Amino acid sequence: MTTDTVRAGLTYLALNNVGTLVSTAKSLMDVAPEGAAHYEQIINAYSVGAANAIARFQ
Repeated sequence: MTTDTVRAGLTYLALNNVGTLVSTAKSLMDVAPEGAAHYEQIINAYSVGAANAIARFQ
């Protein structure tokens, strides 16, 4: 039960972090649209890393 609660908390935080990163990337698109591919790569790398960490959490 505790493991599931902690995993849910980690998931919640990761989702909020992804939302913040996406929001930041949208803002940066107004200033530096040339970075779009990089913003996407960074968000994807964070998302995959967070998902893997959550999946490994025991």
